[in-house]
Amino acid sequence: FDWSDVTGASSYEVQFSQSDSTDSNGALNVGVWAGDASHNQPTESRAWSSGANGTWYWQVRAVDAAGNKSGWTAPGKVTIDMVAPEVTIASASQTDTTTANFEGTVSDANLRYYYCYLTTNQTITVGDTTYTPGQEVGMRDANCNTTWANGQTNFNGSLGGFDITGLPTGSYTVNLVAYDRAGNNNAGSPATY
Repeated sequence: FDWSDVTGASSYEVQFSQSDSTDSNGALNVGVWAGDASHNQPTESRAWSSGANGTWYWQVRAVDAAGNKSGWTAPGKVTIDMVAPEVTIASASQTDTTTANFEGTVSDANLRYYYCYLTTNQTITVGDTTYTPGQEVGMRDANCNTTWANGQTNFNGSLGGFDITGLPTGSYTVNLVAYDRAGNNNAGSPATY
């Protein structure tokens, strides 16, 4: 948290709450957390917090050398997101010698993007390249590497966007990884077909 320096301030008081309710003096007054009994008075115009997941409101006031305190600032708002997206692959199948399809869900109100990748479970040759078990054969087609608006929850993509010519019929694994805007990420249980 950062704020403008105040001339004459020798320290600052910072407080946090998960409610934006304030009292008649403009101070946050529901479930207020201040870091320590002295309101965590830093000497610099910034402070750090390791608050719990969720929406937080915060405010600051200046204290001079004589102990006089300014009024509280209007509460600012910040959301702490430490929860990774939920990822599920419902099905995966190969429809012909070049195309694999998958369906599933990615759930996170703060979703940023997801991507998928295909690995082979046996040694295969595609064109002039030989792939060994566990090696990526293709990844991130146009349906799997898209920035979505908040609230995007479902996907029904196709790995056929990889255009892997001559992909042999066999055993493959589809992996899906989702990232939210806070950088949390999660991989679903791989689907083998």
